[in-house]
Amino acid sequence: MVLRPYAGGIGVEDEHMPTTTLKAGAPAYFDCFAGLVPCRVLSIKGESGRASSEQEVAFEITASRGAYKRGEILTRDALSVVPRDAVKRRKHGVVIIPYSVECS
Repeated sequence: MVLRPYAGGIGVEDEHMPTTTLKAGAPAYFDCFAGLVPCRVLSIKGESGRASSEQEVAFEITASRGAYKRGEILTRDALSVVPRDAVKRRKHGVVIIPYSVECS
């Protein structure tokens, strides 16, 4: 199970923006029913800023996991594709910290 901590609410100041950023070309994880599947971001469409369902991310799977095979190219929203630095492993599971998205 992946826990997503509360991001701080609406109207958060820029000083509280996440320091981890999802960018095109960067390694990431696809958060799905098979767990965190390693991938590489190909492109991001939408507005830069905090990750939301408004941003569209195209990515390539880099390791086979469950139904997802290496080399597959998929498109999902930015909340389903997580930069690797935003994934923190804890004693009882994995936590995804808030992150921003840099659109290309």
